[in-house]
Amino acid sequence: MQIKPSKTLFGGFVVVAFFAGTQWLGTAAQALPTGAHTGSNPFFSWAGQATYSSTLTAGSAPSHSDIIITDIILTTASFCGSDGYDISLTTTAGDEIGKFRLSAGYANNSSHHVSNVVANLRSGLVVPAGESLSITSNTSYQSCKTNYTLSGYYAKP
Repeated sequence: MQIKPSKTLFGGFVVVAFFAGTQWLGTAAQALPTGAHTGSNPFFSWAGQATYSSTLTAGSAPSHSDIIITDIILTTASFCGSDGYDISLTTTAGDEIGKFRLSAGYANNSSHHVSNVVANLRSGLVVPAGESLSITSNTSYQSCKTNYTLSGYYAKP
């Protein structure tokens, strides 16, 4: 008796291979949040360093898009006072949309302090279209520096 390959078995193999291939190809896709612009690059990232008792502009929202900040990283590894200090995020209109307290715990025996804030915000902080975002550090220690990274996406106003 000779066994003939089944057309059903071959068809099943083709279907499995097709779906496995599309799953592999689809893993690189990233879902956009509701309301995000669907242009060529709807995401942004701003980075820099705030020094003692300073206010700086981290970035600006374009006139046609709001900015939604969903991820915030603040780090310091220098002496900023034993009581810690605040970092504020403020829009051009004067709205404080974020405030973070960095502590001053000892990192090692050489008297360096380390503090980190890592925030993943589900709904995000909004910088309205056409406005800028300022970062203010309230420490009075000259050696205090705070590195920041802010990221998120452009949204329809």
